[in-house]
Amino acid sequence: MEFLQFIFDAAMFPYTALLLLMLLYWVVVMLGALDMEFLDGLFGAADGAVDGAVEGAVEGVVEGAVEGVVEGAVEGVVEGAAEGVVEGAVDGVVEGAAEGAEGALEGAAEGAGSAFRAVLCFINLGQVPATLVLSVLTIFMWFEAYMIHRYAPVWLRDWLPLLAFPIAVFVVSFLVAYFLTGVSTRPLRRYFRHVTQHGHEHLVGSICKVRSRRVTPAIGRAELTVGDSFLTIDVRAPETEELTKRDEAVIVEYDKASDTYELRKL
Repeated sequence: MEFLQFIFDAAMFPYTALLLLMLLYWVVVMLGALDMEFLDGLFGAADGAVDGAVEGAVEGVVEGAVEGVVEGAVEGVVEGAAEGVVEGAVDGVVEGAAEGAEGALEGAAEGAGSAFRAVLCFINLGQVPATLVLSVLTIFMWFEAYMIHRYAPVWLRDWLPLLAFPIAVFVVSFLVAYFLTGVSTRPLRRYFRHVTQHGHEHLVGSICKVRSRRVTPAIGRAELTVGDSFLTIDVRAPETEELTKRDEAVIVEYDKASDTYELRKL
């Protein structure tokens, strides 16, 4: 009882709430593995959204910073120089300023993007599923916060200002959890190597295994082996095929518009 009161105390509640959300997510995912198709689709989309957000953030930081900031800087220099400098000097000022600004901003953006990638790569985001990495990070953060709040000396709490202690706990917990997450998920990378292929007609004729509860003209998922990795694809089939989970089927056609594959039962 004392333990529950402690972890739901105001100081620990944010960490406990994150931990409970993480546990709820994995409970529902496990329920989805028991042929609950709608849950499988829901949390498959959530996992994809997280992975997509992480990849999009990395690409967006570099591309958005380089394109948006450089273009804005160049346009600002051009307009300001055109208004304030005599017409004969405009071309030289604009070209020199634009090239200098572009080079400086590209270098800064590339440096920021490289640093951000390094931060993500250390905890193996992009090589291990984002939901798994974030779950491990949450567990370590909760444990570190619990240990600090539980065993930090009273004089330290009294010595630090009111808000400084919880901020310090968060920073220390996150940094320690970040390091431990990177170390603990590194061995998992080899188990999550995957091949991403979109719109490849060469898969036609391949044998796959149905992963969803059934395959209809509107919905269905299947997996097949590509090299030493598994590829999950969206599939469709006529109702007459009566394809259900774990059935083997052959890919007979690829629809580029919907990025789906049509199956026939073996």
